Amino acid sequence: MNHISNAGYTRKELVIVLGMVTIVSATLYPVFTRATKHDYKMACLSNLKQISRANSLYMQDWDETLPFAWGAGGPWYYALSPYVPDRQPSPDPYIGNVSHPNAVWHCPTDNLIGDSQHFISYATNGMIVGGGFDPSVYTWNIYGYYVAHTLASIDFPQQVVFAGDMVPGYDTNGLPVNWTPDWVRPSQDLDTHPADDSDPAVKYYHDWLKIDMTDLKPGYQQSGPDACPPSIAINWTTAVSCKMISWRHSRTGVNTGYANFSFVDGHVKQIAFSAIRPHNFFPHLTASQIAAYDN
Repeated sequence: MNHISNAGYTRKELVIVLGMVTIVSATLYPVFTRATKHDYKMACLSNLKQISRANSLYMQDWDETLPFAWGAGGPWYYALSPYVPDRQPSPDPYIGNVSHPNAVWHCPTDNLIGDSQHFISYATNGMIVGGGFDPSVYTWNIYGYYVAHTLASIDFPQQVVFAGDMVPGYDTNGLPVNWTPDWVRPSQDLDTHPADDSDPAVKYYHDWLKIDMTDLKPGYQQSGPDACPPSIAINWTTAVSCKMISWRHSRTGVNTGYANFSFVDGHVKQIAFSAIRPHNFFPHLTASQIAAYDN
């Protein structure tokens, strides 16, 4: 007669099994981690594709004119949100539930999305979008009025950024705040208020694109590692601050990583730190500006 043993594993067998499980887990964990980061990166790129498509639809409705980043109509994501499909339900009728994992305004790699003040992962290009309040309507306006560019006014729409990954602004308590709807517009944001098509404006972007503050808190301190370097600092908030690109993808240290961008012509692309130039932000540059600063 055959007897079936009811004995369990011996202690030695359990140790061997647990050891094998540990080895397999340690081997597979980096693979799963890389896969997750890749999925996040692609989800972020997909978000920008939807945002870019929404911008194209918006421009069709508004005589090929780009939206305003801020002003009477609200931030730019309010203007585009009606054109974004499958918005997640939210009490906010404009942008949907931005903290939902599938919300297009949230890049999954942006780990600050849970903060109550920071909920948008992308900024738009202040050199081409509009901003402010029409003084003929808002007679109290003290913030300026900047007309949005049209498609025809941009020399190379396929080269000029519309929106991309951003680092949030920070208050003096070190908390992220969603005050960065657009990147710097020199005529508005800098103390000297240079014209947006001037050499000083192009030089500012030349210097700005060489500085990486992805892992810092720009604006939190006026001195120390979180302080914005003087060459790119702006001074229109309660503290000196700056508006920065987030190189949050495939990052291995300072001055590394990639950022996702959408372009005026509608395509999206991931670009490495230091591989983007001033001509990717300006609607027009002169030959002398390209020679001096587009490097």
